[in-house]
Amino acid sequence: MGGLNTSSTTTVASAETIVADRADIAAAEAQLAIARKQTTLTTLTAPFAGTVAAVAIVAGDAVSAASNTAVITILGNDGYVVNSTVSLSRIASLTVGQTAKIELATTGTALTGVVSSIGILNVSTSSTPKYAVTLAVDTTDATILTGASAHVTVAIESTDAVLTVPTSAVHRDGSAYTVDVLAAGASTSTTVTVGAVGTELTEIDSGLAAGDVVILADLDDAIPGTAADTSSSLTDLGGSSGGSSADFQGGPPSGDFSGFSGGTPPQG
Repeated sequence: MGGLNTSSTTTVASAETIVADRADIAAAEAQLAIARKQTTLTTLTAPFAGTVAAVAIVAGDAVSAASNTAVITILGNDGYVVNSTVSLSRIASLTVGQTAKIELATTGTALTGVVSSIGILNVSTSSTPKYAVTLAVDTTDATILTGASAHVTVAIESTDAVLTVPTSAVHRDGSAYTVDVLAAGASTSTTVTVGAVGTELTEIDSGLAAGDVVILADLDDAIPGTAADTSSSLTDLGGSSGGSSADFQGGPPSGDFSGFSGGTPPQG
C-alpha cells in the first residue's frame, strides 16, 4: 500500500505588481477621502440668518467658485444697505460715518443712514473713474423692497449757529466774494469770506452780521432794455444793485450735498 503524495505551488509577486497594487490602493484611498469631504458639502450654511428669496441652481448643476449666476439670494434680518458709486472728483469728500438722508424712489419714504464703507478700486466701465460706496440704513419699520432705487444726500460738512445768505446773493470775482447790502436806502458791495457753499445757501464766515439786509435779483422785473412780455431769455441778465431785499438769516447751510457734491457761487 503506497503513501499519498501532495504538493503545492506558490507564486511570488513581482516588484512591478506590488508597485501597481500600492498605486491602486493609494488612488482608492484618495477617492474615499474626496467622497467623505463631499458629504460635508451637502448642506449649505449661510454666514448670517435670514430668509431665502431666490435659488438660481438645481440639483446636478456644475458651479464654480465665486459664480455670479449660480447663486442663492438670502434677505438678512439685520437691516438694509444702499450701494452706489461716486466719481473720483467727489470721493475725497466722503468719510465713513457721515450721515445721510435716503429717499426711496418708489414710495418717497424718507430714511436715514450712514456711510459704512468706501471702495478704493475703480469700478467704472468707462473712462471716468468711480468708486463703490455703501450706506447702512438705520433701523426702520418702513417696507423696503430689495433692489429698489433710492436718492441719497450725504452731509459732507455741517456747522452749528452759522450765518447764511442765499447763494444767488453771493458774487464771485476770481477768489474774491462780495454781497450787495442795503444800507441807508443805498446798495453797498461788501467783501465777505465764505465757508460751506451750496446751491441754495452759502455760509458767511466774515463780512456780514445778523440783521444785515442783502439784495437779491427780482426775477419778476423786466430785463433792462427789453419789454417785460417780449423775451423769456436769460442770456442778457446781468448784475444789478436794485431788486428785492432779504433779511440776513442765521442757520446751517443746507447747500447741495445731494449726490455727494458741493458747489460754488456764480461769478458776477
